[in-house]
Amino acid sequence: MIPFLSVLKTIISFAAGIVIVDVLFGWLVAANAFNCPNKFLMIFMDSVGRLSAFMLNHLRAKTPFRLDVGTIDLSPLFLLLILTFVGDIVSRLMMKIS
Repeated sequence: MIPFLSVLKTIISFAAGIVIVDVLFGWLVAANAFNCPNKFLMIFMDSVGRLSAFMLNHLRAKTPFRLDVGTIDLSPLFLLLILTFVGDIVSRLMMKIS
């Protein structure tokens, strides 16, 4: 059971990292800091954006209220809170089992 929970905790941490990187890329693109024609960077940004959008679109479809305030989208913050909460539960389960 502990290896499964450990893998689950790693997946949750990876998902949180993807969301954070996508938010940072979004801010840098909005500030016009990324306008270089680097093919690898564009592929990486697209991949991170697609993975993050996969998680965020499910969250946006399930919430009955809007998660944006003006031009600021709060759904990544809400998703990070959920991932942190679930990660803490998994950590407590791991400590309780071992």
